[in-house]
Amino acid sequence: MKCLLEFFGGKRLRDITYKDLETYRNQRKATPLANGKPRTDATVNRGMTVLKHMLNKSVEWGLLEVPPFRKGARLTFRENNQRHRYLTEEEIERLLSACSPHLKPIVELALHPGMKRGTA
Repeated sequence: MKCLLEFFGGKRLRDITYKDLETYRNQRKATPLANGKPRTDATVNRGMTVLKHMLNKSVEWGLLEVPPFRKGARLTFRENNQRHRYLTEEEIERLLSACSPHLKPIVELALHPGMKRGTA
């Protein structure tokens, strides 16, 4: 909330434009976190979601006719939500026990940690 107040200040709801929202999003992305690390797209997107919800509530409560989000393209960044996950020992055991005998050596080879995708 503090960052919203700092950026939008005393601006009236009806005076907030799509361009203001775009500028706010870009400024949030460009401002590093307190520890100096860059702000992630996901963090900026969560803040934009809160702002969008607030503006939609303003329409619901009759304070705005149309939220400024609807006057342009999507204002969230595309997120990279890929996660690296490794099988547990139990999962490896279950996988190997479910393999047919002729596939077991191939699967064991693919489970080797130094193996790159597409090399097996």
